[in-house]
Amino acid sequence: MTHDLSLAQLKAVQDEIEGLQDYFADKDPKRIYRRAFHAKGFCVRAEVRIDASKVPKELQHGIFSKSRVLPAWVRYSNGLGKVQADLSPDVRGFAVKIFADGKEAGFNGAQSRALPSGKPGGKTLDILNTNGAVPTTNTLPALVDFQRDTQAQAFYKLPVTATRFFSGHPTILALLLTRTIPPIRSLAHERFWSGSPYTIGSTHVKYSFTPNHNVNRRNGDPRTIGNNRLLDFSSYTAHIAGASFKKRLQALQKIYSELKKTVKHKDYLSRDIWQRLGERPLEYDLQVQLFKDETLTPLQDLYNEWTEEESKSFTIAKLHIPQQRLDPALQDKCENASFNPGHFVKGHGTPSFLNHGRFHAYHKSASNRYNHNQNPESL
Repeated sequence: MTHDLSLAQLKAVQDEIEGLQDYFADKDPKRIYRRAFHAKGFCVRAEVRIDASKVPKELQHGIFSKSRVLPAWVRYSNGLGKVQADLSPDVRGFAVKIFADGKEAGFNGAQSRALPSGKPGGKTLDILNTNGAVPTTNTLPALVDFQRDTQAQAFYKLPVTATRFFSGHPTILALLLTRTIPPIRSLAHERFWSGSPYTIGSTHVKYSFTPNHNVNRRNGDPRTIGNNRLLDFSSYTAHIAGASFKKRLQALQKIYSELKKTVKHKDYLSRDIWQRLGERPLEYDLQVQLFKDETLTPLQDLYNEWTEEESKSFTIAKLHIPQQRLDPALQDKCENASFNPGHFVKGHGTPSFLNHGRFHAYHKSASNRYNHNQNPESL
């Protein structure tokens, strides 16, 4: 399998990841080694309901080859490599691990360690998603540099390193501002995209998980779910048009001081999901967009969005999250498990250079957790 990073570059990225995990572990009172990315999360049990009669012939491969119901885990998460309050600006992750053989019982985190990365034949199909149609960073080195320069620095160095990073990556800054400010209202009404392309059979696709608002709605939700933000975004943009960096910071401070008056709990997003699941199930449409050509739907230029006009999303399965209560045993297994785009079964794959690099990066992150936490199930 080819990728856009040399072995030397991959080794450098892996060393950076270890440094990031060391840094955040040193800041942790219990010195726990967490994921280098998406450190804060929680897991729910789910099932993927596939009706093959609604799957196009060219996509009837792998798990989509026949009608069935497959167990799955869903890990909701933040984006950074550190644990912070949900109100803090951050992207949101939605990692789905589908048990292709239909057997979730008995699977634990340690088994993820033995699964091959980048080769068919594993037990699961992992689909990794965030709440943006394009990834915030479109290369693995940029992702690692972002974490290091904007998070894993001594406090007095952060203004210098963060300014240096964003001056060289204006697209990342723009995506972060629009995607994380103001924060979302509920994960139950957020759409998640794979961002990077995957393969079903010989067809390249991008996945998305679109919430079924009618199923996911509960008392207290806004009448219109279209804007899943805690505040009207215009209240922020009105303050920053042509403003200096200092003025932008002041506008942000004002917004967050308002939000803190209404958002009382640092884990409000997970509390909201558990409250909803205590009352009713949740559901997302598992959708795909089809690759057309390198001009309209490029495979490697990830900042070039596959728009609905160029490739319309359509549903090929349902992700059903049944009514449930928090299960500590599941949290342990799922938190210790590795979610990796290199975990897939026959009939599936990915052409994405970013995903190819993530095979190695995420495996390194999982290995560090395993070795430092001295937990036999930390993968």
